[in-house]
Amino acid sequence: MVLDAAGNVDANGGSLEGNLIKLKPGRQMVVSLRVQFAVPGKFDLTIAPKTGSTLNNWSPSLPATVNPMVVTNIDQPMLVQLRVVTEVNSSASGTVVLRIKRQEAALDQFKEYDVQLLPAA
Repeated sequence: MVLDAAGNVDANGGSLEGNLIKLKPGRQMVVSLRVQFAVPGKFDLTIAPKTGSTLNNWSPSLPATVNPMVVTNIDQPMLVQLRVVTEVNSSASGTVVLRIKRQEAALDQFKEYDVQLLPAA
């Protein structure tokens, strides 16, 4: 879902094409994901620019996500929302990374989303 600065749905403000988020300046996209966990535990969730990626004036966040996420029932998928907001003079493109790491584990799982700034008009 793409919203304008006032919080209204903007059908022409951007799109999600696979793992590519396209947004006009001053818009935000909220992506809802169903995450299925293989083991119970406490999971830390983060979203940030990819290491080495310059991402000026893009604001990725995890709204309404309890962190750490406590998973007790692995048969029930959990809802995770990620939000990406653009501002004036945002970088033309870059990559954000959503990471999910079980606190007791050494490794994490991640998904990359490329971002692209669309023309304002």
